[in-house]
Amino acid sequence: MNNNDSLDNLISRIWEFVISFATALMDAVFLGLWAWGQYCLDGFLNISDLAGISALVLIVFHVVFAISTLAPIIIYIVEDIVTMIRKAKRRMRS
Repeated sequence: MNNNDSLDNLISRIWEFVISFATALMDAVFLGLWAWGQYCLDGFLNISDLAGISALVLIVFHVVFAISTLAPIIIYIVEDIVTMIRKAKRRMRS
């Protein structure tokens, strides 16, 4: 019976690790996609021949787009980190 409990515990920990790893990988992919989007937008800004107010509006759009798309990614990353810390604390207590 003890051997079966330890096997269940090992499987549970491996499954938890797989979920944590997949979550971290998804967070990294989202952050990479955000960086790629910013790179593409920056490239577009560099090749555009806009001047004056049009260039200013495009730069403001770039900044607002960067902040508004990065905020949800950061929120999810922080939420995932807090969840992992809570699970680790719970495991240490038991």
